[in-house]
Amino acid sequence: MFSCKNEKVDTGTLPVIDFATAYKVPIEPHPLSEFVEHIEYVKLETKPECFVKSVQGITFSKNFIALYEYPSKRIMIFTKEGKYVNDIGSFGKGPGEYNSLSPTSIIISPNEKYLALRQNGNQIYLYDLDGTFRGSTTVPSKFIDAMVFDHSGALLVYQQKLHLPDEGGYMILKYDESLSIIDSLMFHKPDKSALGAMHVNDAMITYEDDMYFRQVFNDTVYKMTTTGSVEPTYIINLGDMKLPSFKPTRQESLLKYLCVEYIHLSDQYFLIKLSGKARNPKPNSGAEELVWYNRQTKDVIVTYPFFKNDLDGINEHRMAWPVKNGGFWDYVNVIGTKQIMEDGSVNVEDLTTPKYYGKLKELLAVSDIEDNPIIRIFYVK
Repeated sequence: MFSCKNEKVDTGTLPVIDFATAYKVPIEPHPLSEFVEHIEYVKLETKPECFVKSVQGITFSKNFIALYEYPSKRIMIFTKEGKYVNDIGSFGKGPGEYNSLSPTSIIISPNEKYLALRQNGNQIYLYDLDGTFRGSTTVPSKFIDAMVFDHSGALLVYQQKLHLPDEGGYMILKYDESLSIIDSLMFHKPDKSALGAMHVNDAMITYEDDMYFRQVFNDTVYKMTTTGSVEPTYIINLGDMKLPSFKPTRQESLLKYLCVEYIHLSDQYFLIKLSGKARNPKPNSGAEELVWYNRQTKDVIVTYPFFKNDLDGINEHRMAWPVKNGGFWDYVNVIGTKQIMEDGSVNVEDLTTPKYYGKLKELLAVSDIEDNPIIRIFYVK
């Protein structure tokens, strides 16, 4: 059994993601081609039964896309070729219906049999991918920080330690396909002294067959392997801008300190999204920054979340939502993008390669202005 406490770890043997030093370098938008290897476009089928107005959340598997559409509050399944398959559950208060879900918590199992989602903070709903409701369960804590399926298809749930019951509890719970607990790790008592920072969550992700996690006030990123062993892997150095473990107000936290919102991995990069203290502070405003740690060269680069789109040239791309195993997504609306192409405002000569511009132009040529949006998947190097 492993206990992950807020204690110092020997940094001499671990890679240090030195944000404190990189932060001193002037920041500017970087071209998308510096980090993105290629783009995949998915033209969503448009039919009355699957009209998509706004995409609020997306998850991918090898062959499917699950998206949360707003304002209809539907979870729709499409193939990776864009063909509509079915809905998952429905919005409401009846058996198997969701009414307060987190759009970013929707996940598909590696075997593509199940879809899980989180609602009301600490409830797990499980469906077959054909939309059949399998069951639900409520975890002991008041808030689930993250859920992932491991390589075997078991559901791992990470409970925010600040929200554990007063008597404490396990932070990692492992469920089988009937939502029965089959394992647990990391017993903790909640740290009530840190309640002022409850808006800052722990971070957990999977990469290939391993799981990585970092707790709010701990500089260390840990890896849990398929054998269940837990070991320190990286040190995140935020320097003086690290959120202290006392009770600052939410506004003070965002104006004076930096908070890790999520971590993400690709073959080449360890990526951290930060929010909080702006480089040029303005009243009641913070900042969002991306920290790229190159796992091969050990370089640390800090960028804005906004990039010069030198791949297809359409819009300033904001890397908003990560995709498992190295990528990000956004979507382009047909009517707006058609107008940009017709205006000729994109200088193709400025693009790194014209192939992505050409591919998107081909898709738009066969699209009606009332068609569903085109999903863009950006695969990180």
